[in-house]
Amino acid sequence: MTQRLRKVWLFGHRWIGLLLGLAIALIGLSGSILVFEDSIDATLNPQLHTVVPSGPLLPFDDLAAAAQAAHPNKNLLYLLRNNDQPKTSVSALMAWKSRQVPGRTQVFLNPYTGAVLGSRPEHTWLGMVHDFHGEFLAGPRGETLVGALAIVLLFSLTGGLVLWWPSAESGTGRWKRALSVKSSGTMKRLLRDVHNVTGAYFFVVLFVCSLTALPLIWPEESKVVLSTVLGDPPAVEHRRTSTRPEDVDSSGNVTRISLGQAAEIGLAQSPGHWVNLALNAFGPTGSYMIRTLPPGETAMSASITVFVDRYSGEVIDTADPSQQHIVDALASDFAGTIHNGSILGLPGRLVVFAGGLAFPLLFVTGLMLWLRSKFSKDMLTDLRSTKPKRTSKPTVKSKRSDL
Repeated sequence: MTQRLRKVWLFGHRWIGLLLGLAIALIGLSGSILVFEDSIDATLNPQLHTVVPSGPLLPFDDLAAAAQAAHPNKNLLYLLRNNDQPKTSVSALMAWKSRQVPGRTQVFLNPYTGAVLGSRPEHTWLGMVHDFHGEFLAGPRGETLVGALAIVLLFSLTGGLVLWWPSAESGTGRWKRALSVKSSGTMKRLLRDVHNVTGAYFFVVLFVCSLTALPLIWPEESKVVLSTVLGDPPAVEHRRTSTRPEDVDSSGNVTRISLGQAAEIGLAQSPGHWVNLALNAFGPTGSYMIRTLPPGETAMSASITVFVDRYSGEVIDTADPSQQHIVDALASDFAGTIHNGSILGLPGRLVVFAGGLAFPLLFVTGLMLWLRSKFSKDMLTDLRSTKPKRTSKPTVKSKRSDL
């Protein structure tokens, strides 16, 4: 790589870090928190998330009725169980029947007795962390900014790798030197080694997390790009709406199945699984969405989602990420599970958690390197400007007459 090209990469990498580094660091820090969002919430609020097992689990219809009884002026949006551990509670999300009233409520239920463990607003501090990570707390515009930041970050990470890559001229042992921190050197050398080594070790994690953020923010656009790159168009979208029956009674009512019945139908499509999410059906053509997972699994890439007709109970469509078209899979569930590391279970989450913390470390060390370099140059300039100029000593001319 020529010296001129290296300067271009350095200029871009440095100023992306200086101008956007703080935002990137906060995105990384919030991402690390969200990797273990459910565990953190359960630890801080055990009274809401933990129950004592006592007999068989209640049907979802009983849990839905318990949540509705606790908040009769609200509609049930869904029932959610974070994992299949016996001590885990079930949460219900409720919304006001009047759309003019904002705000939604979480209701936590004992899945064995139907007792209400407690209620709280949907947006907790963890919810705010989630919104910051995904949209800078600024809604759709903020989400677009996060997507743009992810694209810029991909270039910055690539530039950092190019600048770090040891050249052949470095001689033997160059890889060992490039991947180690020399603690006995100067502070500037220590900062540079920590910055370089952190970026090198976490490059793949940080690059993949930045890349998978794009399908989460722009799923349809990502499908188009993936189709172009892979040369393989995505599968045709299936119908996932209910068909309203033509025969209705004199009062205009039609027969509907319940959320609990839909959950049983969805579970029958994936024997041995457990129900993770039961989403209610709304509107004349709305359908129930039932998501199931294998025992002990929480990654969405392992889930099976069943769409059930709200009138007939017919299975409208089944989405299995492992059997999805490659374009659809990469642009949806797999992108999310790769982004948070859950596709590899706990080890994957730990790696992504550490990767998120790498962003603040890279920002701090990079900023300190720039400040030390800038101040040292300024000090050198000041010293040169204040140092007295050397004057030549006067010469004494001898006169021949004095000899």
